[in-house]
Amino acid sequence: MKRAFILTICSLFVFSVVWGGVVFAQNTIYIVKKKTLPTIKIEPQTPHAQTVQTKTVIVPTQTIVRQVNSGLSRNDIIAIINAQIAKYIATLPPSHVTNNYSTGGSYIVDNNPIGIPTGLADSVGQGLHALDLRVIALENRTQGTSTSGIFNPAFALGSVAFMGSAGLTEDNANFFYDSVNHALGLGTNTPDTTSILDLTSTTKGFLPPRMTTAERDAIVSPAAGLMVFNTTDKALNLYDGVGWTALGGSSYTNANPTPITLGGIQSGSTFTAQTLQNMFDSLLYPYIAPSISLSANPTTGTIREFGNTVTTTTLNGNTTKHTNNITLVDFYRNGVLIHTQASPFANGGTETYVDTTPVTTNGVTFTARAGDGTQTITSNTIGYTFVYPFYYGVGAQGLTGAQIRSTLTSLIKTPSNTVTVTSPTSQVFYLAYPDTSPALTSILDTNGFETFSDYTLRTVTITGLDGTPQTYKVYEYKNVTTQVNFTNTFKF
Repeated sequence: MKRAFILTICSLFVFSVVWGGVVFAQNTIYIVKKKTLPTIKIEPQTPHAQTVQTKTVIVPTQTIVRQVNSGLSRNDIIAIINAQIAKYIATLPPSHVTNNYSTGGSYIVDNNPIGIPTGLADSVGQGLHALDLRVIALENRTQGTSTSGIFNPAFALGSVAFMGSAGLTEDNANFFYDSVNHALGLGTNTPDTTSILDLTSTTKGFLPPRMTTAERDAIVSPAAGLMVFNTTDKALNLYDGVGWTALGGSSYTNANPTPITLGGIQSGSTFTAQTLQNMFDSLLYPYIAPSISLSANPTTGTIREFGNTVTTTTLNGNTTKHTNNITLVDFYRNGVLIHTQASPFANGGTETYVDTTPVTTNGVTFTARAGDGTQTITSNTIGYTFVYPFYYGVGAQGLTGAQIRSTLTSLIKTPSNTVTVTSPTSQVFYLAYPDTSPALTSILDTNGFETFSDYTLRTVTITGLDGTPQTYKVYEYKNVTTQVNFTNTFKF
């Protein structure tokens, strides 16, 4: 550190002189920091005042640092001051300096006297009289500025001065600079010698810059080692010179040897900066997604005749919680959202919604979805099947479509092999079904004999329950017969 000095000169005369780094002003000699200024005017004005054309600036007394009493003699202080002057003179072009001033130890710079005469002779020409000097030197301690121009003399070595509410102050216990090891301590006055910055506290933490992933990625050319707290991922991020990684570990994929599913960890899973607790939780308490099953009233799964309209459908979503609370239940018709439960049962239960849109035809489906914030699961798909019925039984030969519909027994079913048991009395066997279904390939009697050739095939029109005419295939037995509980098997 630089050493600064102040000489207080008590005399009947007031005189001021300036040289490189030293100011005589108001009976006080100050050693000050050199700066460049084209022309400097000595203050205060006295009969001996002059303008000195040197490249030195007078620093106001407000910048003068701490004063302490010193036992230096006047010759000591003169020697020190002149040594400082010599350093300054050495920086000037030789053409500007003459080392032949009438009294030894002084210089002439640009025809102006600079320095303190060794003998401090009483010479008006030199601007000095015999003076009674009281030497006050500036101690080699931390420098700064105070409103009074003088530092607090109680400052300790290593203190870092700052402006407090009562003026310039220090907190040596919590704000300290170790000038030997070049370490700054916050919260300690003994920073670790291997650190450049030692933060010490048992009540507070280190708070790094906080930003989103987008803000982090907007940092231009981040330095390797740069660290921020990512508020998007809630993790400390470190730039390793290539990319940003979350502190706590790099990514790992269980890919070698051949991965298998273990506990809740699926084969091939990738882990990034996971804690041991997270890993053990995954192993011992694997995550299980919620489940949901869907049913309806009227019951789906049964086949309905066209014309038997479902006017309202009551949907029942039965949810089951596994790992997380259930937070979402939705109902869909044909893949379109029709309802979201406002407050689903967190622990699972039956969620109900009534759809008032009629169902009159095939192709209408219902599903439901349940979510727990981690996964959303879709239920089974339900819907209604509508058909035009089969008709079977016995009757007179040549029944019309209307007679078949009114006298025979209807079967609400999809096309499939049909077994009938009837008791004709001088009648024939019948089987009629929509013409859109394929033709039969075999008809077996009660004894298992093939009787397909004993039937005729024709078509008739039958009006359905929905009021629409439908073309039917009609298989009619050729021979009038009388039987009791006779079985026929009609095969497609």
